[in-house]
Amino acid sequence: MLLKDVKIQDLIDGKHLPPLTLKELEDYLCFVELAAENLYFRAFYVAYVKAYNASIPNQRTDAEMSTLSDSYHLALDAFFNPASPLELNVADGLRRQLEQEMATLPSRGTEPFLPPSSFEEIYRGTESCLERSFHRFLLYNVRNAERNRGRFAKLVGFGAFLLGIIPTVVCASLNKNRAWRAIGIPLWWFGVVVFLGGVKRIIMKSQLNLSFVVFRVVYLFGDSRQLRPWELQRESAPSSSASINQESGTGVSLYATTTRNTDYQHDLEKGSGGGSLHGSPSMQPTLHYFPTRPESLASVDSGPDATYKRSASRSTSIFYPPSFIQPSLSFSSPTFASLTQVQDPLVKRAQWETVMTAACYGLVGAALMSAICLSVPNHH
Repeated sequence: MLLKDVKIQDLIDGKHLPPLTLKELEDYLCFVELAAENLYFRAFYVAYVKAYNASIPNQRTDAEMSTLSDSYHLALDAFFNPASPLELNVADGLRRQLEQEMATLPSRGTEPFLPPSSFEEIYRGTESCLERSFHRFLLYNVRNAERNRGRFAKLVGFGAFLLGIIPTVVCASLNKNRAWRAIGIPLWWFGVVVFLGGVKRIIMKSQLNLSFVVFRVVYLFGDSRQLRPWELQRESAPSSSASINQESGTGVSLYATTTRNTDYQHDLEKGSGGGSLHGSPSMQPTLHYFPTRPESLASVDSGPDATYKRSASRSTSIFYPPSFIQPSLSFSSPTFASLTQVQDPLVKRAQWETVMTAACYGLVGAALMSAICLSVPNHH
């Protein structure tokens, strides 16, 4: 199995290790593409279909009616409200069709919600968009370095390549034996490999023990990656908090928003499909930031969250932390940011293949530079 063969459902079923988990996919969509609505709508639709078909229409219990109604109205507010940060990019024709069905809802019977078939065409469109985002997510996870580290690697690679030219210049100027020019060959190879690694943001790591001192030359061979900006913010919690509402001066810790329920977090890390929405285990996927009502969260009446929840309720009635957290995140992790382990073998393999490709290009570059520099005559 190759990395390109991984499917979204595999992540939902917990078949892969970090960084190929539902948690990393959600983080990527929230903080890189800023387009998590397709994932959340997919989760809503699958759960809504399951709950809707679990009982016979017009014969549902009050609890079943309440669960479906709450989920339906939450979806309308989250995905079809122009003021929502998770509004779907839906074609005008499909939106008008949905609005027409909503207008006829009172005449359909006693159930205050539409059947899943009303969302089917929209689901197909969002699923297509999500597949494209998922493909970019897979490519993104082959990278083990952030932008700043990649720039540093390109600088190191270019510098090493230029250093390889120095022996040729010295030998030609001082009329020395041409064999000394071969000193530049490993520098040319290393420069090309590291520069390409910086372009792909796949950084190598080698360690040389010199007098019991570990000397690290740039950085990785497929077993670690840099922490992303949002992961660094979680690492610094609870002492550091993200600015959630700049106008009101309130703040909500990123750590607090993602670990509000211990069991919920445990289910997510296991990749299971548990969780709850208004007390129904079947209606909520295990996602960190799945939109919810501000008033449905704990501690509404006290603490720093209270002001924000009341503010959110007045605006879109949706609690969705990433829309407020993202502006406070750095553009890239620091050059020497902390590392975390890459556990999934498919990602390791893809990284290794990229490094080997860069190594081959390095050999070609070193061979060309050797031929050019060895042919330069000495200055007499």
